[in-house]
This record gives sequence, C-alpha cells and structure tokens, in this order.
Amino acid sequence: MQSQTIFYPNIMKILNQSFLFILTILMVSSCSFSKGTKAKPLIGLSYSYNGFRIDDVNLFDTDKNTPLKNKKIKIGRTLLVSIEGLTGFTVENDQIFPACEITVTDPEGNVALHSDDLYANAAGFAATTSDFFITITMGSPIVPGKEYKTVAHLYDKKNPENRIDVTVKSEVID
Repeated sequence: MQSQTIFYPNIMKILNQSFLFILTILMVSSCSFSKGTKAKPLIGLSYSYNGFRIDDVNLFDTDKNTPLKNKKIKIGRTLLVSIEGLTGFTVENDQIFPACEITVTDPEGNVALHSDDLYANAAGFAATTSDFFITITMGSPIVPGKEYKTVAHLYDKKNPENRIDVTVKSEVID
C-alpha cells in the first residue's frame, strides 16, 4: 500500500508538469510576433514585417476570384495582394493612417508602374481595419513574356517604423 501512495503523487506531479509544458508551448506558438519574414516561393511571394502583427499575405487573380497557384498571370488580368489580420497601427481619434508605396519593375530594373502612396487621398480608416488589398493590373506598359517584380511597402504614417514589405515575382503570359 505504501508504494502506491508514493507512486500516485509522482504521477500527478509528472502529469501537472507535462500539462504546463504543453500549455506553454501552445501559448507561445499561437502568438503572432511583431517581426518576421515569410515566403511562398511557388507563387513568387515573400514578405517581411516589423512593428505589426499579421495573420497572412495571399495572392489572387481577381478576374477569376481564385488564389494564385503559381507565378503566372495573364496580361490584362489584375493581381490582388491580400494582407490579412494586420494590426499594430497608431490609433488617433479611432482612426489609423496607412500609406502604401508600390513599384513594379521589369527584369532589367526599369520601372513599369509606381505610386508613392495608394492611400494618399484617404482621410484615415476605422481603427478596426485589419485587412488591406493592393491591386495591380498587368497591362501596358507591362508586356507578356517577362517576369516582373512588384514591391509594396505598407506602413503606418504615424509610426513609419511599423511596416510590411511585400515582394511578388510574376511571370506575365499571353
């Protein structure tokens, strides 16, 4: 009987320690850190962020309303960059103030498209806004048969160190 009494508390101690360890691992792995880099090479997507928390970034062909499965996009189609669950903006009067610079270059580094700030005319967004969409129409001066690089820098106008940099390499086809 005495060996059972000693044995039982040891098992409970081990189970409690195991439970706490597993709980700690789950809590740490579910956190979204405010700095990181991720890549999805199959679709030509990579992104890094600093100061923000983010769930995911995805690419869509808006004409088909489907996620891209590779780096190819037809000329004339619209590429949509979906930045999902982006939080960490400075809030003023229940508003956030994003800015987004975008540049598309050809293989030689020549600028095909550029915008200093896609949100320049916006008076701000609701503080609860966490999904952002960037669209690029693969039309003139973009031509088929080349790989283009799209670079978008989305940042907080009130705290420019908070930013996400997205790079998309797309093969434009007929």
